[in-house]
Amino acid sequence: MKINLKFGKELITINLDDSVLIDTITPTLDLIGQRDQIQINFFPLEKLLIQKKIEVSRIKVGIALNDKTRPVPYSELIPSLINNLLNFGIIKQNISFYISNGTHVPDYDLNHLHLSDEYLNGFNFFQHDSNDNNNLIFLGKTSFNTPIIVNRSFYECDLKISIGNIEPHHFAGYSGGVKTVAIGLAGWETINHNHSLLSDPNSVICEYTKNKVRMDIEEIGDIIGVDLALNCILSDDKRPLMILFDHPKVVMEKAIPIINNFHTIKIDKKYDLVIASAGGYPKDINFYQSQKAASNASKLLKPGGSMLLIAECIEGHGSDTYINFVKKFKNPFEIIHYFENHAFVIGQHKAYLMAKIQSKFNVHLFSRMPQDDVKSLLMEPVSDIKFFIEKHISGLKNKTIALMPNAVTTIPIIDQDES
Repeated sequence: MKINLKFGKELITINLDDSVLIDTITPTLDLIGQRDQIQINFFPLEKLLIQKKIEVSRIKVGIALNDKTRPVPYSELIPSLINNLLNFGIIKQNISFYISNGTHVPDYDLNHLHLSDEYLNGFNFFQHDSNDNNNLIFLGKTSFNTPIIVNRSFYECDLKISIGNIEPHHFAGYSGGVKTVAIGLAGWETINHNHSLLSDPNSVICEYTKNKVRMDIEEIGDIIGVDLALNCILSDDKRPLMILFDHPKVVMEKAIPIINNFHTIKIDKKYDLVIASAGGYPKDINFYQSQKAASNASKLLKPGGSMLLIAECIEGHGSDTYINFVKKFKNPFEIIHYFENHAFVIGQHKAYLMAKIQSKFNVHLFSRMPQDDVKSLLMEPVSDIKFFIEKHISGLKNKTIALMPNAVTTIPIIDQDES
C-alpha cells in the first residue's frame, strides 16, 4: 500500500504492508465546472462606481490581500481586476495594495503573490502592522464591545476591495468576505477581543449566522465599509474552481452552501489512529497554522486515541507568544486551567485549543522542527512515519486507522458524535 501526502511543497511517500487497512477521509469533490471556463463578473464594480458619485479619476482604491499563510491564486485574480479598474477610468497611481498580516510579523517578500514585475513595481504595496499606532484609526466599538481599530490609509480609500479565498475556519466559521480586512488590517486590540469570542459554543467551524466571532467580523467590515470581495473557492491542488465578485455578504451567501458541500464529509465511526496531513504549503508553513489540522482530525478519534500530524513547519512554531506561553506548563491541563482563569491573549488561544485536544488524545508530530522544539509544544516527535504506524498497530487486533490527506479543509461530520 502506497500513501502520498503533502509536506510543504513536496510529496512524501509511505509504503505500508497491504494488510494494513486505512480509511481515507476526504470529501467527494464535486467539481463546479470546467476551470478554463471560469470568468469574473465585474458588473458589481461598474454598478458601484456609478453609485459612488465621485469623479472616477479621483477615486482612491485600496485592495486588501492575505499574507503568505493563505493560498490565494493572486496571479489569476489581480490582473483582471486591475484591467477592469483602469478600463473604468481609475488612475493607476490611485490604486494601492495592503498586505493583511493581522498579528503576523510583516514579511516584505512578495513572492507569494506570484505577480510579474509589471504589478510589483507598478503599484504601491503596504505591509500592515497591527501595532503601528501611527497608521491606525479608531472607529468605535461593535455590539460585542470589540474596539474597531483599523489601518488608517486603507480606511481612507474611496473604494475598498478584499481579495482572498473562502474555506472553513476552525472558530470563525469561514474565511473570506470582509475577514481579510476586518482582521487582517486591524489593530492588535481589535483582533485580540474578536478572537476572545471563540469561547462561545457557536464559534465553531462551518457556522456563520450564529457564530459570534464571525458576527463580530461582519460588524467590523460594515463599519469600515468594505465595498467588494473578490473571493475564490479552491480545489485541493489550490486551483480556483469558482470565483465570486460582489458585495462581501452576497459573496459569502453564495459561497457557503458550496463550501459546505465541498469540504464536509459524513462519518459513521471513530478511529484509534488518525494520520493527518495539514495539506502542504502554506497550510503547514508553521505549527501555528498547522494546528488547524489537529482540530479537524481530533473529531475522528476515539477517546484516548492517537493522532499523527504531518506538517513541515519550515518556519518552526510560528508565534513567539504561543511558544513562550506553552513553555510555562508541564501538561495541557495546566494550560487549560490558566487560560480559562485569566484575560484572553491572542496567540495563547491557539495553545488553549491545542491543549483541549492534547488533554483527550495522544498527539504526535512529523515535521522539520527540531525534536526538542516539538517536545516543548507538549507533543511527541516522529522521525519515521512508517515505523510509527507499524509500531502503533503491532499486536493489536481490530485497530482502526483513518487518513486525512487535507486535514485543514476536511470537516468530518459525525452522525453519532461520541464526544
